[in-house]
Amino acid sequence: MKITTLTTISKQIEKFTLKGDKKFLTRDQRVVGFFSDVSKAKSCLIEQSENLFEYYYEYAVIEVLEEGLYPNVVFQEWFIYDKTIEKYIPCKEPEDFKNTINISIG
Repeated sequence: MKITTLTTISKQIEKFTLKGDKKFLTRDQRVVGFFSDVSKAKSCLIEQSENLFEYYYEYAVIEVLEEGLYPNVVFQEWFIYDKTIEKYIPCKEPEDFKNTINISIG
C-alpha cells in the first residue's frame, strides 16, 4: 500500500536559537492532505491554490510513500506559488531541501 501526501512549505524565515544568541534560516511546513493517488493530490493543489498559499506557503510538495515506519519516498514533485496566476506550478526542488528525504512524515 502507498499513500500520497500534500505538504505546504513556507518561505525561508529567520529564527533564533533557544538562548536567543544565534539566528538561522528555516521553513515552516505542514501536511495538508493525504490522498490515494497523485492525480487527486495535484487536482486539490491546483483547485485550492489560493486557500493553501495563505500568503505564507511559497512551496508545496507531493510525495508518494510506501507503507511502514520511516517510509521510503517513491515519488516526489515540487510546486511554487505563482502570484501572477494565483496557482501552484511545477518547479525544481528548493536548494535548501536537496538531500532531504521524506518531507511530509519524516
